[in-house]
Amino acid sequence: MSRTKTWENNPWTIGIATTVLGFILTVLRDINKENPIFTTLGEGFQAIYRLAIKFFMTDVKIWIIITTLILLFIIRQILKSLKTKPKKIGFDFKSYVTDNFKEYNWHWKWRFDPISDHYVVDGIFPECKQCNTRLLVKDYYQYYYCPRCEEEYRNLSINTLKDIEGLINDNLDKKKSQFERIQN
Repeated sequence: MSRTKTWENNPWTIGIATTVLGFILTVLRDINKENPIFTTLGEGFQAIYRLAIKFFMTDVKIWIIITTLILLFIIRQILKSLKTKPKKIGFDFKSYVTDNFKEYNWHWKWRFDPISDHYVVDGIFPECKQCNTRLLVKDYYQYYYCPRCEEEYRNLSINTLKDIEGLINDNLDKKKSQFERIQN
């Protein structure tokens, strides 16, 4: 089922229409009450002002304020300490951002995933063999092409990305093992 975008579904149309409708209803209410225009706005501001005055004029004991601030500070510190921090592997794996797989130079970056609580490979892309330009996807991941030299690479697809991600993680595991053997 294709989703067509019409002016009725546009967020801008909805926002502007709501604002205009609110303005018209305010004017109609004021005309009906035989009051000057925009009295509803004035009444709203007066209500906010009265509420603020009541809030600041209440009698509050100083110990309640100090206790509240201390509790807020403690809660903030607890939440800070509970925040997940990336686990350290022991070597600088984040500098491993390029390699050669299947006759292509591949590049990627590392992104911390708070759900799995570790770093994941992100933004994998190959380079053109002719001019070292980043290859772009063509026809819904059917193949890649170079925007500079217009070379097409039909042997690369979305499935290739999963293979490359697997090879990156495998290489990382091997480097981690080597690092641990050296450390011990």
